[in-house]
Amino acid sequence: MSQNADGLHHLSGIPYSKLSDVHGSAFTEYCPSCGKRYVRQTYAPEDRAEDYFAGRLPGPIPEHIKRCEGCGSNHWTGRRCDDCDGPLKDTVISFGDGLEECVLRPAFEHAAQADACLSLGSTMSIGPSNQVVRIQKGPLIACVRQDTEMDRLCISTGGVRAYGDCDEFMYHLMLGLLGDAFGDWEASLAAKRAVYDAQRPAAGKKRGDIFVKKF
Repeated sequence: MSQNADGLHHLSGIPYSKLSDVHGSAFTEYCPSCGKRYVRQTYAPEDRAEDYFAGRLPGPIPEHIKRCEGCGSNHWTGRRCDDCDGPLKDTVISFGDGLEECVLRPAFEHAAQADACLSLGSTMSIGPSNQVVRIQKGPLIACVRQDTEMDRLCISTGGVRAYGDCDEFMYHLMLGLLGDAFGDWEASLAAKRAVYDAQRPAAGKKRGDIFVKKF
């Protein structure tokens, strides 16, 4: 499970089908009408929305750009579903939005079967997603710089509570687990980063330049 919406964690090679993006993904959009989901190779949200709302872009606001009653931002992407032709929305969760049950449910189901829970860079203080650390049957292993309300759970489950940098923590953990194979995975990161960077909107480009060749 990830609470990051930037999709950066997929550089690990873990497919979208194996990872619950509980706060959404900037590369995923869905159809509220029929439920079909689309994992894109480019950034899915409508980046022009906030500029239109702030009056930084001239002309009338495109019809698909509308303020969300929950968070005040826009979730409509301007594209339509291939199956039912319904308008598509991005999946990024902002303050005021509810979490998607179809994403949160698998996270809880897998957590309930886990032999251990590893929490990285989270204070584990915001529900309901923070409850996944309570339901696993094994130890809780947490790495975050500040104290959290789940620190006692690390102790009571026989886990580990690390204070420090998550990258450093994971480097030593994966090196210990994978041994020489970790070097091969690490060597693949440069190519993965290049692909990821190519899929993100370039600064100064208009939205149409980004999407027209992809959709």
